[in-house]
Amino acid sequence: MYLVSAVIISFLLVVADGARILGVFQFPSFSHQIVFRALCKELSLRGHQVTMVTPNPLRDKSLVNLTEIDVSSIVEVLPSSKSIEFTMSKDTHTHEIMIAFYDLSERIQEAVFQNREFQKLYKDPNAKFDLLIAEALHPGMYSLAGRFKVPVIGMSSLGVVIASHESVGNTFHPVLYPDMNLPYVGELSLMEKLYSTCFTLWSLYYYNYHVIPRADQISRKYLGDRLPYLGDIGRNVSILLTNTNMAIYGARPYIPTVVPLGFMHIEPLKPLPEDLQSLLDDAKPGAIYFSLGGNVKSSHLSPHIRETITKVLSQVPYTVLWKWEDDNLPQATENIIYRKWLPQRDLLAHPNIKVFITQGGLQSIEESILAEVPMVGMPFIGDQAMNVRRIAQLGIGVEEDPSKITVTSFRNSIFEVIKNCTYKQNIKEWRNILEDQPMTNMKKAVFWTEYVIRHKGAPHLKTPTLPWWKYFLLDVIAATLLICLVIVFIIFKCIMISANICNPKKLKSD
Repeated sequence: MYLVSAVIISFLLVVADGARILGVFQFPSFSHQIVFRALCKELSLRGHQVTMVTPNPLRDKSLVNLTEIDVSSIVEVLPSSKSIEFTMSKDTHTHEIMIAFYDLSERIQEAVFQNREFQKLYKDPNAKFDLLIAEALHPGMYSLAGRFKVPVIGMSSLGVVIASHESVGNTFHPVLYPDMNLPYVGELSLMEKLYSTCFTLWSLYYYNYHVIPRADQISRKYLGDRLPYLGDIGRNVSILLTNTNMAIYGARPYIPTVVPLGFMHIEPLKPLPEDLQSLLDDAKPGAIYFSLGGNVKSSHLSPHIRETITKVLSQVPYTVLWKWEDDNLPQATENIIYRKWLPQRDLLAHPNIKVFITQGGLQSIEESILAEVPMVGMPFIGDQAMNVRRIAQLGIGVEEDPSKITVTSFRNSIFEVIKNCTYKQNIKEWRNILEDQPMTNMKKAVFWTEYVIRHKGAPHLKTPTLPWWKYFLLDVIAATLLICLVIVFIIFKCIMISANICNPKKLKSD
C-alpha cells in the first residue's frame, strides 16, 4: 500500500514540476527526425508538456503530454533530383555543398514560418514556454527563444559544424578536429591541413556574415523587429546536445555546455515481419543488406554506379535485400530482393546478415555497431565521407568510393569484410566500449534538459565566447609582431644615427 502511494505521489510530483517545452525540428529527413522525436517522447513521458514542430509526427495518441504541429508540407521546397545528383557529384566541392545546404535551410525556415498551424502558435500572445529546443544545424529557429523569452538548447542528430562549436565557445581546431563535412580522420597531410584551415576560415566567415544575417532577416519578417540579434541568441545557447559517439567522432575536448550523446534513436528490437524472418532464416550462406539511407536514393545514382552495384550483387552467393525508395521498384533477380522500406534496426540484428552496404549515415553506423555487422561504406554527401573513413580506420568496415567504383573493387570490398573475421571482432569490441557507460544517453539528454529548466538557462556553465581570430591569438600575434617591428625600426634608426655621428666627413659632404 505504501509502495503504491509512493509511486502515485512521485508521479504527481513529476507532473507538477512539468515544464512547457517547445521543440522545433524542421529539417525533413526521417533519419534526423527519429533522434529529435525520441527525446521529445521521453520528455513527455516524464510529465513535461511538449509541443513538437516536425515534418514527421509520431501520431501516438497515448502520448497525452505531446502536442505535434505537422509541417510536412515543407517538402515542396526540397531540391529536385538533379540538385541532389549535383551534390553527389565527385566534382562538387565541399563549400559548394555547404552553400546549397544553407540555402535549403533558409527556404525551409521560411516555409515553416508560413505554416498556418505554426503561425497560430507563435502569433498567440498567450502562448508561454519554459524552454526551446531547436536544431543546431539550422539556427534560424533559435529566434523563437527571443519571441518567447526562454533559454534555448541546440540539438543535432549528428555532429555540428565548426561554426557551431565556435559560437558556443567550444574548442575547435582545423587540424586536430576538422569540420565534420571534410573527409579527414587521423593525422592529416600538409595539403589536407591547408585545405582544412582554408575551409574553416571560409565556413566561419560564411556562417557569421551570411547565414546568420539572412536567417535573422527571415525571423524578423515573421516575429517582428524587437527580437535580439540571432547571432547573439546563438552565442547564448544553454546546452548543445550532439548525437555523436566516440567511435565515429573520436575523443575531443568539450566544454560543459556541449554534451555528446550518440545512439539516441535506438529502441528495443521488434520481431521481423513473417516474410522477412522466413527469407533471412532460409538465406544460406547468408544475406547482404544494402541501403543508402533516407537522403540518398538508389534511383539518384548514376547509371554506371547503379549498373556496377547490380552486377556485383547479382553474382554473389548471398541473398541481397536492397532498400529502393521509389515506387517503381526494379525487377527482382534470382538473389536480389527490392523493398521500398525495411525495418533496418531489426533486420541488422538477424544473425544471417553478413555485411551492411551503407552510405555512412551516423544512425545507420550506430545500428550496425549494435548489431555487430561489419560495413562497406559508400559515402555521397555531408558527413558520410568522414564517417566512412572512420569506420575503415577502426577496422569495422571498408570504404568504397562511388566515384571510383568498379566491379572488381566492389566485389573485393564485400568479400574482404565477409571473409576476414577481424572486422567482426573489431566491431564487437567497439560495441562493448560504447555500451560501457554510467547511464544511457537518453537519460543523459533528459538530465541536461531538465537541468537547464531547473537553473533557468544554467548561465553558470557558459564559457567565454571569442571570435576565431581572438581564439587563435591573432590579435596577440599581430601586436607582438608590431612591437618587434617597432623595436627593429628603432634599432635600425639608432644604428643609422650612430653611423652618421661616427662619420663626420659624410655629414659635412651632405
